Amino acid sequence: MKKLLLSAIACTALFAGCSADKTDFKKSAEKALLDGMKKIDPAAKVSCEDPTATAVGTTFACTATMSDGTTSAWTAAITKKDAVEVSPAVDAGVPADDTTPVDEAPVDTVAG
Repeated sequence: MKKLLLSAIACTALFAGCSADKTDFKKSAEKALLDGMKKIDPAAKVSCEDPTATAVGTTFACTATMSDGTTSAWTAAITKKDAVEVSPAVDAGVPADDTTPVDEAPVDTVAG
């Protein structure tokens, strides 16, 4: 059941205002994923790698850890200059076409 719920989560974070840096994309991906995971397990934790760039199309890995120690792999993708989408990693055994968006989390960037 938990695997089915995990496969249904895909998250999008949108930025407001200024251009985003690598940290903004990482933090936004973590927040969007955590918001989705908390619906399944309030004690879930997430972490994402730093993206190597801020260009559209850049992907980076994220991991969600449930309170029972179960982990799942996620892929964050920069989809626009101000948006990142997190979906189950294809190599994690979840079909790539089974990613129904469930949450959007606007994120403000710090003016530079």
